[in-house]
Amino acid sequence: MDWPGAVLIVCSDPECSSMLLGVIKDYGLEASAAADIRQARPHLQKPDLSLVLCESNLPDGSFRDLFDASALRTSPLRFVVLLRDEDDYSEAMRLGAFEAIPTPCRRSDVQWTMIRALRKPENRAQLS
Repeated sequence: MDWPGAVLIVCSDPECSSMLLGVIKDYGLEASAAADIRQARPHLQKPDLSLVLCESNLPDGSFRDLFDASALRTSPLRFVVLLRDEDDYSEAMRLGAFEAIPTPCRRSDVQWTMIRALRKPENRAQLS
């Protein structure tokens, strides 16, 4: 898989999801959106998916469930977790997140994370 690949936004807040989609499109990347884990699951096994931006808590679970759902992937996948609770930061990083951003997130925080993600393909987290 060549970097960059497709991006998945998993966010139940339409305003936040729209902002994230705008940032992704600014970088010329293909993006899909899901409002919950159920909608996100089919996207997680797509081989061209390389980055997931997800809320820490979703209507039907948490970022941990997304990490678990991607465990069988054979291609690398980076997660950026949008945290409502700063106590989740350590766990997100321990589980293999590329980055965690506090919410409400600012456009500039997402842009900075995208710059880092696009410039460091050799550091992609392989979740397994």
